[in-house]
Amino acid sequence: VTAFPETDLAAAGDVVVVACAVEDAYGNLIEGVNTGAVDQEGLSVQGHSVVGEIAGEYEIFCFLEGAEEGDGIEYIGAPLVIEAGEPASVELKPTPKRDHYALKATVVLNYVVLDQYGNEMEGVDATFDIPSDPGLSIIADNKFAFLAEGFYEVSVTLVAPYDDLTDAAILVCDATGPDIIDLYPPRGETITGEPVMNVYGSVGDKVSAVASLTINNDDVPVNEDGTFAYGVPCKHGANHFRLRVMDEWGNSTETTRGWYYSTGWQPSDLPMEEARLVDGAAR
Repeated sequence: VTAFPETDLAAAGDVVVVACAVEDAYGNLIEGVNTGAVDQEGLSVQGHSVVGEIAGEYEIFCFLEGAEEGDGIEYIGAPLVIEAGEPASVELKPTPKRDHYALKATVVLNYVVLDQYGNEMEGVDATFDIPSDPGLSIIADNKFAFLAEGFYEVSVTLVAPYDDLTDAAILVCDATGPDIIDLYPPRGETITGEPVMNVYGSVGDKVSAVASLTINNDDVPVNEDGTFAYGVPCKHGANHFRLRVMDEWGNSTETTRGWYYSTGWQPSDLPMEEARLVDGAAR
């Protein structure tokens, strides 16, 4: 049983008709038998019609209906090469590909053209669109560096007649942690009363979201508007806390505050000698 594809080269999606010849041991053609192309991965087969979906090299065989393994029938195949079909999409490939970039990081834009089955194609030209922004230093048509934090949309478009195929990406430059705003208490604050320092303020990031806030390694919830409040227990004398806020990319900002706590304070307007005396102490 010999397979005879009508061509040995076809584009993905094209229909290739396969003729099947059945001969006896003496080379005589046998007619009136049912045959068809053998199905295989990467090809869509219906009867004698073969459609290539995955680009590559194949060997096409025919089957003989009713034949069984061990019948001694020789099956002779024929080569068929499937190439990528017409462009169906383009994918923008920033290199390196990262969820965010540091300042002065350099990015090169590449692209991949795909047919309807996802086969990669070569030789299809494209143009890139990089915004004229003071936050970017354009080095070449497809290469630039980040000069400022922010969001930057870049794109690629195939040239005519495929100029309806385009792809875009928003690249993020974020190298610093969130801002800490209006933090209370100020440094060196003194308090009395309940042994709790009420810490409050707000945090925010101009580029990314705030992922976490901790005070002395304790998680502190942050409201939608960025505000927060948290009570830190006090001991008599000097106290301190460390506040750390982190954005979604792992950039963080830290600060510390120190304050003094006592159950009571000597009036500051007492004479120096009297202020040094403690009730009940020997004089």
